[in-house]
Amino acid sequence: MWKSYMALILCSLLCQTVAVCSAADEVSDQPLRVGVKLSPPFVMKDATTGRYSGFSIDLIRLLAAQVDPPREIEFQEQESLAGHLEAVRDQRVDLGIAATSITAEREKTLDFSMPFHETGLDIVVQRGAGGVTVWAALKLWNLLYPVSGLVAFVLVCAHVIWLTERGKDNHFDDRWAYGVSQAVWWTLVTMSTVGYGDFVPRSPLSRVIAVSVIVVGVVVFGIAVGIFTSALTVQEIASDIQGPKDLVGQSIVVVSETIAAEKMRGSRAAVIEVAQLDDALAAVRAGEAFAAVHDGDQLRHNLKRSSKRLMQINKPFSMQYYGITFPSGSPLREQVNRALLEIMEGGGESLFQQLHDRWLGQRD
Repeated sequence: MWKSYMALILCSLLCQTVAVCSAADEVSDQPLRVGVKLSPPFVMKDATTGRYSGFSIDLIRLLAAQVDPPREIEFQEQESLAGHLEAVRDQRVDLGIAATSITAEREKTLDFSMPFHETGLDIVVQRGAGGVTVWAALKLWNLLYPVSGLVAFVLVCAHVIWLTERGKDNHFDDRWAYGVSQAVWWTLVTMSTVGYGDFVPRSPLSRVIAVSVIVVGVVVFGIAVGIFTSALTVQEIASDIQGPKDLVGQSIVVVSETIAAEKMRGSRAAVIEVAQLDDALAAVRAGEAFAAVHDGDQLRHNLKRSSKRLMQINKPFSMQYYGITFPSGSPLREQVNRALLEIMEGGGESLFQQLHDRWLGQRD
């Protein structure tokens, strides 16, 4: 009789194995449902063809081809970040990928892959929003020494040339104020190699001074002009805003449901929340808000195609990591992590690095 029981048990086990294998085959044949939210340059959509592209899109296509067995992809778009995370949490999709930061709060209801991108928040303001003027440039400490040196050099040379040449053919007035002012003019035009008309130094000392003015003066004048020009560039003095502490008391616009919104709510700035990044930048451009705060890479991509009236500070803060989201306990997570590690292997020559360089530019 025990033989009959054993046969029954073996038959049952065989049926269960066949059922499990059939279910696995059925799942592997089904496309991978991937939830996405538009977040350029990570997730973008062609308005004409409806085709998705971007760093995150190419990454998930690469990963889907690496898992065993390879899976086709069916994209499902969610309009908001909250809706995107909810679709993953409720298992309406198998996983989600966009520009989603890994946080402790989100980890309570979702699983994340290993990080695939590091980023930070950054600030966008109108050009010159920090009250930059030529006077502000003049106050920069790096201009103090060259400008002071230039003034001292001109005054010394002017006095020496005046003392050695005054009264000779009436080139320089004998009176100090008038004569030195003439000598200052002569020194400046000699430094610029323009010359001072018919005036030619006559004494040996005057000619030595003239040569010194031409040789040394051009160098000193060139250094001062170079530093001053550099100070007037956008990179040097485009804004007095250097970080979040400089936004205290200002009106700041952020995108709702993002890390930027969470971080700025705790600041002493007047926070305005909007639905899209384009709306945030439009508010700054129109002067309705002093600055916008958002993920640095997304800001950089957006500003490449927007008006030149805005500038990015390029001093990231509140660093964070992007990850792929899964429903809690998803068996896909391990497979995706393994595939992600495989494409990251190889350093600068890896498939991952090539993908990164294509969409986000080469790392420093």
